[in-house]
Amino acid sequence: MMEIRIVRENELNEAAALANKVFRSGMQGDMGAFFPTLFRTGISHSYGAFDPAGNLVSFMGLVPVQIKSGTGRILAFSVGAVCTDPQSRGLGLASELLNQCREHAERSGASLLFISGERSLYTRAGSLAFGRASKFVIKSNSDKPLEVAGETGSGSATATVRDMIPEDIFNVHNLLQQRPATIEWSLQELQQFIGSAPYAGVSGLRQHIRVVESLTGQIIAMGVFAVPMDPEVPEVEIPVTGAPPTADADVLRNGHLLEWAGNPEAMPLLISDAVSRFRLDELTAILPWHDAVLSEVLQQAFQVRPDNQNNAGTVMIVDAAALITQAGFSEDGQPDKPVISVLTDSQFELRIGDHTIPINGNSELCSVLFDPESPVLKPTGLSENPTTVQLPYMYGLYFI
Repeated sequence: MMEIRIVRENELNEAAALANKVFRSGMQGDMGAFFPTLFRTGISHSYGAFDPAGNLVSFMGLVPVQIKSGTGRILAFSVGAVCTDPQSRGLGLASELLNQCREHAERSGASLLFISGERSLYTRAGSLAFGRASKFVIKSNSDKPLEVAGETGSGSATATVRDMIPEDIFNVHNLLQQRPATIEWSLQELQQFIGSAPYAGVSGLRQHIRVVESLTGQIIAMGVFAVPMDPEVPEVEIPVTGAPPTADADVLRNGHLLEWAGNPEAMPLLISDAVSRFRLDELTAILPWHDAVLSEVLQQAFQVRPDNQNNAGTVMIVDAAALITQAGFSEDGQPDKPVISVLTDSQFELRIGDHTIPINGNSELCSVLFDPESPVLKPTGLSENPTTVQLPYMYGLYFI
């Protein structure tokens, strides 16, 4: 008989060992180092399944997160590092762990579970694709350094690009907190994620943080990049120009912009520098829908059009009433404000001006709250969705 319960602090090393067995077999890197919020001591929220001998055979990582969205604050949990020992698969353990995590989140006052995955395990339980994002692929010209079309307002004559140094931590934290939708990092949490580099680590990439500094010494923009490792060149000495090592001649060097903050007009300079410095063949930048200014800047600067996609992973609504309140759409007496009322566990009603729109189930509620072009609102004839909640892209510097 399996025991399903919270993983205790003294069992986290065993959980990390199981995650390494499942995810890192034959690969470099340690899940415990990539995900300290899951596998290091603190308050454990994660759940596990233990066999009769007390051995951990299945694990589901659970981490609390607060997201600032406009004037609202979304309380949520992130699910990741989900793994089961091969000899214990097929017993429905992961499904039971997901049920426990959902109930834990609801008891905590959270409204959402963000899940790093799209497996049927999650979608069968009600997890949904969510949000909108724009995917840019900026290609390098191998014959000459990447050129930026047009003026960015922060060109090399007025600004410089350099690595982030420890003394930048307050400025970088401040830039991130000024984003309209952001993880509510403490300084300690930000430093931890910078050091552990979870997305880059599990992707076999190396993380670099670069900043744009004005002539007066002010940091006006920052970017977090994940780029291919170069075993023949120390990471801080990768030259701006020059051919890749012979062994990598036929391998594309693809990088990612994981996070950005600051002046969007300075980002083409930062991206061009990264493509050149890290000798990338192309760089992918995925921007949540509300990064409209930067989206326009990149289209003009690099003459590239984005592809539309959802935000990363899936999301499960664990408490619809709490979500409506946290997003700021509950009844509070403010005139002309969109209001969503809970009619039953699966029925809601949206009132916008003279319009009353029924919302049937969590799928439509997810669409209304996270899709700026929600088809549920088409009967209103509104050109914009006034109820869209801004969320950060969930596979960025923060990644569980």
